Amino acid sequence: MKFLIILFLWILSLNSTVEDLRTDYIKAIDSKVTTEKRIEYFKENKPTTPIQRCYNGVFHCLNAKHAFLPNDKISYLKKGLSDINKSVVQAPNDLEIRFHRFAIEQSIPSFISFTSHIKVDKKFIVDNYSSTHPFSNVILKYMITKGGCAKTDFKNK
Repeated sequence: MKFLIILFLWILSLNSTVEDLRTDYIKAIDSKVTTEKRIEYFKENKPTTPIQRCYNGVFHCLNAKHAFLPNDKISYLKKGLSDINKSVVQAPNDLEIRFHRFAIEQSIPSFISFTSHIKVDKKFIVDNYSSTHPFSNVILKYMITKGGCAKTDFKNK
């Protein structure tokens, strides 16, 4: 009986919710282990929704940050941005997906030609920001501290 309970709990843990992905995203920014764990997760559990595909891309892009060799960095970045861009095509009005694309592209050195959506995504985020979105605190903090926005850009939203 104990084995069945452990097996059941393990199976439940495989089903990552968006909240789990958000939590691991915050950890993965500074954790290569979390990044690699999520990449492995998505190898075994193919993304089925635009937000899952986006997070798969985000974790690949973060893996580029943690990689040592320049070729590995570019490879992870290309794979990640490909998934994120496909997510935007599938869900063009999803604030969280557009935020992730903005944050990734905005952090890439400008001499690398993967930064073509920064202006349009920034405008979309400012125009569509909602304080009721479950990821709103992260989005707002990033946009003010690193995204070149002022608090007043998000007033009354």
